[in-house]
Amino acid sequence: MKTAVFSPGFRLSVIDVIVLFLGTIGSILLHSMENPLSLVVLFTLAHFFLFCNVLRMCRRFELIWAALFLLLSVNTILFSIPNWLGTTLIMLGITAVLTVLHMRQPSYRGIFWRQINPELPQWWAKQQTGS
Repeated sequence: MKTAVFSPGFRLSVIDVIVLFLGTIGSILLHSMENPLSLVVLFTLAHFFLFCNVLRMCRRFELIWAALFLLLSVNTILFSIPNWLGTTLIMLGITAVLTVLHMRQPSYRGIFWRQINPELPQWWAKQQTGS
């Protein structure tokens, strides 16, 4: 079994770079076909980068964001309610709420963790010992 390593803060893996690169290429291709979904791809990529690399968002909040974005996007595509601007603004608000909730958790390990969550090393040690 692999031992977990304490490595809070910003991170960027090779897989993350590949996802960002391929997503950007996909968005450029959609844009070249004058497809407005190119902006949706970029919006999603930006959130992937923010959640996975900058904030290190917990899985539960990532899934909540994804489910709400999917629900709003399907409604926008099928019924134009809300429109893409409305969907974007709603999702930016949801992003802000989830970010604040995540940063208030004792497990917050994203960017500026030393200032926001100085007790993280103690929390991490307790998790590793099972206490």
